[in-house]
Amino acid sequence: MKEPEDKKLDESLTEADKEEGTTEAKEESAETAETALDDDVSDKDESDEDERRESEELPDAVLADHAGQEPQAPNKPNRLAAVWMGVSFVLLVLLIVIAVTGPLGGKASNEVVAVVNGEEITKNDLYNTLVDAGGKQTLDSLITEKLLSQEMAKAGLAVTDADIDQEWQKLEEQYGSKEQLLSIVEQNGMTEDILRKQIHHQIELRKLLAPTVEVTEDKIKEYYEQNKEYMGTPEQVRASHILVATEKEAEEILAELKQGADFATLAKEKSTDPGSKENGGDLNFFGRGAMMPEFEEAAFALKKDELSDIVKTTYGFHIIKVTDRKEAVSPSYEEKKDELKEQLVNNEVYTKSTTWLQELRDKSTIDNKLNPEQPSTQGQPAEGSNKDEAANSGKNK
Repeated sequence: MKEPEDKKLDESLTEADKEEGTTEAKEESAETAETALDDDVSDKDESDEDERRESEELPDAVLADHAGQEPQAPNKPNRLAAVWMGVSFVLLVLLIVIAVTGPLGGKASNEVVAVVNGEEITKNDLYNTLVDAGGKQTLDSLITEKLLSQEMAKAGLAVTDADIDQEWQKLEEQYGSKEQLLSIVEQNGMTEDILRKQIHHQIELRKLLAPTVEVTEDKIKEYYEQNKEYMGTPEQVRASHILVATEKEAEEILAELKQGADFATLAKEKSTDPGSKENGGDLNFFGRGAMMPEFEEAAFALKKDELSDIVKTTYGFHIIKVTDRKEAVSPSYEEKKDELKEQLVNNEVYTKSTTWLQELRDKSTIDNKLNPEQPSTQGQPAEGSNKDEAANSGKNK
């Protein structure tokens, strides 16, 4: 069923989501990012409003390719889209600032970047606007990234390309293909490189915090019992169909099939479904809930190699042939034990990450020159801010 795949995605994303939520939520100007992150850390039982909002974010690519198939999302992948919209906003500001100031961090200049009715807009104007719009939360994210990399070095740990590729593969499996994953990513103004960078930070959090997590055998068994109904593979059928516009056409084709005509050949010649006719009408395997109710009922009632009667749906008139079947399979505890342990560890890492990151910031020496009003660590005022204000206050008394 679908829920275990949702959980895989949750665990694959949670660490970096939490980290971004910790840093970005501090800035009032990052309201869009905060909203997206709040959605991600909500309870797993999503409301109807969440379902409606998320479905609107899905790309056209997830809509049904075949007549008779209902539009559906591949295991709610838009959770990724919602989360990374906030992340991409921060990174987009960062990338634009870099483009304006140069990769070596040089200051913006008075070079003219636009002229409006004779009035100039300079690089300096653009830079200051970008910093005001999102520079503070972008810098806050970079500070957290730097702290993570320092902790990794202290622990003698590293994130390898293989680590990132493994997590990327999980996302591709969740979305069905690399192309579909990248479609969601691009819809939200991101790139593959940006997403891989965020995966890198997720893995850093997991490597740093996982050794502090203990998951008992009893806890794993309890988790299995609570979720085993979602872990199996449901019954599936593989079917081919021929779709035509009128019942008379369908009757004529059905008569030919009963006289021994080849189903695939007739599908290529006469079916009006562009998504399947070139494959001889083949729709591949599908489970319950994937097709129109009338189509599904007829298909699951057929035995292998059996023809249906004429089936009417809103798309027209179908003749269905089941070519294969897969019975439902429920995995045993031993088969799922290692995977469930990993999920539980990831859940604990996610739970701990907010407090751990805040404690890490508190014990570090951070001088934020872009946001001097933000107090530095260990109760000391940031350079050029509260300390200077206190001094000036004393002089005025």
